[in-house]
Amino acid sequence: MSRAGIVLPRLRDVCTTALAGIKPPVEVFLGPIVSGDPEDAFFVGYDGDPYGEMEAVVHTQDWGAIGNKARDEEFDVRCCILNRSGQDDADGIAAAITRMYAMFDAIASAIHGDPSIGLGPPTTAIMLCSIRGLASFMTLTPNGVEPRVSFNVHVRTRI
Repeated sequence: MSRAGIVLPRLRDVCTTALAGIKPPVEVFLGPIVSGDPEDAFFVGYDGDPYGEMEAVVHTQDWGAIGNKARDEEFDVRCCILNRSGQDDADGIAAAITRMYAMFDAIASAIHGDPSIGLGPPTTAIMLCSIRGLASFMTLTPNGVEPRVSFNVHVRTRI
């Protein structure tokens, strides 16, 4: 049994709280957009590529020790911050990028401030989360430029 099932909703809650101070508000989704048209959005369990595989989580498990049947589990939760403001001038694009990285900093601070994201003992075995694989994109759309940052929340635990 993977711990991803409890981590995804908890990660969404942690990030929603971390982004609460950002104005105007940022919509937080678990998975891709199903409905609505947010200007700024944060996705847990979605890589932000609408033309890709929409990958949510990648897992590995291995035996923790012979005999006790404990397994070490590591997985990466795909996350994305998307600014859909559609800026078409240098100042607007720069402002959108600055806002996007402010959102990333708030999320990274929350995760690094409590790497267990509140899911340590007795709820689960020790769990450690960190940020990995930050990548930045600029997508040209009919509405203008939409900057996007994709990253992974890497989780290590024992099951």
